[in-house]
Amino acid sequence: MNFRHALTAMLLFVCVAAQAQDIHFSQYYASPLTLNPAMTAGFRGKYRFVANYRNQWFSFLKSSSYVTYSGSFDMKLLKKKLRYDQFGIGVMLFNDKAGDGALANLTAMVGAAYHKVLDESSRYSLALGVLAGITQRRIDFTKLLFEEQFDANNGFIPTDPNGEPIERSSFIYPDFTVGLLFRARFTSDVTGYLGGSMFHLHKPKEYFLVQTGDKNRLSPRYLAHGGIDIGIGEHFSINPGFLYLIQNTASEVTAGFAFGYKFDKMNKFYVGSWYRVFDNDAVIAMLAYEYDGFRLGVSYDINLSDLKLASNNQGAIELSLVYIYGKEEERKISPVDFCPQF
Repeated sequence: MNFRHALTAMLLFVCVAAQAQDIHFSQYYASPLTLNPAMTAGFRGKYRFVANYRNQWFSFLKSSSYVTYSGSFDMKLLKKKLRYDQFGIGVMLFNDKAGDGALANLTAMVGAAYHKVLDESSRYSLALGVLAGITQRRIDFTKLLFEEQFDANNGFIPTDPNGEPIERSSFIYPDFTVGLLFRARFTSDVTGYLGGSMFHLHKPKEYFLVQTGDKNRLSPRYLAHGGIDIGIGEHFSINPGFLYLIQNTASEVTAGFAFGYKFDKMNKFYVGSWYRVFDNDAVIAMLAYEYDGFRLGVSYDINLSDLKLASNNQGAIELSLVYIYGKEEERKISPVDFCPQF
């Protein structure tokens, strides 16, 4: 049996027999709506477009079977009526493909967030955001190899039954997410934020095999994230940040920082590094360039864990593109109106 196909089948049935885990980005800060719905409309500008791409086992020689695409759009509403408060809506779409069996997750969601200023000087705000949508999970079983389809004399016979109690190859369920985000401008050069979100509020049921009883519900995912932007003189900045998430028995801590250099009002360059802490998983190297509302980022996961044996030392590469239309000039003290970036 082809080892890669056998491994994919094994991982698939571990996934569908247990409670599956969600997608995640190394550049989590560059995918605001998949991170926290309270970040909807939390930026300086009229509209924001975001695109993300992740290739889990990147290689120049062949394409990976583990790829994630994501895109979002959000905008502000009622800006004149709300003055320093902010309200906005957004849409988010992502598609995740895993394994040779093309186990896929296609999710589309719409949401809104309200950012309430908390003090007279407008230095602090608290946002509440929600997302609601649908998820389709599907798999192409014809791309998998099963033990029952191998014959000692004739080898692999794809027309033979695979022997698995398969009930369906795709299903759809509704999904809901809620989040909070606190933002603060401590001085003219120091801003910070702290947020949290909860995904899969109603524990949707997902399975491909014949089920008995109320099993295989997707566990809620709890996420906390935060960061600080510290300006150093006219040109330099440092941006430490962290991410913590937990879902069922899986958890992750990612922490690191980026250094920024501003050439002028239009151009800024970032270089940074993050470390995925649990199980000594990976070091994430990042470069980003910002020009007049556009920010392009690229990162690469340098695998440190035992997974590098299975991936042949191939790490994950990510690309992100953020564009803010009608970007506004940054205000120094009042009101609190900045976009968390790292």
